[in-house]
Amino acid sequence: MNRSAIQPGTVFLVLLSVFMTGFAGAQNLHSDIPFEVDRKSYLLKHDIVYRSPAYEGFEGFPLGNGDLGGMVWCTPSGLKIQINKADTYDRPNEEARMVLRSCGRLDIDFGAPCFDWIHLKDFEGRLSLYDAEASFAAETPFMSARIKSVVAVDENIWLIECGKTEDGRHLDGTRVRVGLERWGSRAFPGWYGGYNSDPEIGLGKAETGMDGSVIFLTEEFEGLDFALACKLVGQNSKGRIISRHRAELETEAFASGEF
Repeated sequence: MNRSAIQPGTVFLVLLSVFMTGFAGAQNLHSDIPFEVDRKSYLLKHDIVYRSPAYEGFEGFPLGNGDLGGMVWCTPSGLKIQINKADTYDRPNEEARMVLRSCGRLDIDFGAPCFDWIHLKDFEGRLSLYDAEASFAAETPFMSARIKSVVAVDENIWLIECGKTEDGRHLDGTRVRVGLERWGSRAFPGWYGGYNSDPEIGLGKAETGMDGSVIFLTEEFEGLDFALACKLVGQNSKGRIISRHRAELETEAFASGEF
């Protein structure tokens, strides 16, 4: 993975700035501060670590750069990423006066139960606060799988590095599928106290497409247009359109490697 555009502290940059500003203010008032905090050594001690997979989105790891961000969580055979952006606001409508629309989801399927709890020999999910990186590693009778995910600091690019090594006794080169999809975005104003029950609201006008080895998804609302694009690097892949709401990339069969 190219980490040249990725800097420490990305996810909690604003939070850390607030903390450090408050600390500096205390120094001005009290010259005898009893200790100083080294940000790197402090954060490295406070990774959030899961010893079993989280299968629900609200249990996942938050990741982002202050503009592009979302949640990352496991499925029995891979990973899901909910993709959001800070300025994808729809115009006021019958659903709500102001709606921040979600952008879409990305899912990665390794073709075998790599994160299924019933097959796990070992598992670790880790959110590194200092590196602003979410990582997952697991070993099952079928394969060893590993994923690292970061969001670039100054660009709207989400990077996911994946690797697998199969156990030849059970698998002989599986194909990995990566899906990009969007099935609408609902609004729940008033702290979920009520919502418009019309299920057509919030669906938008999603359209998927392909351009060579790139799959993409465009969305259009009243005064809001955005697009998502996905490309695999490191493994040959073919794209296909599943529907107007979902497109997929599928690798060639391989037993071990990264993409």
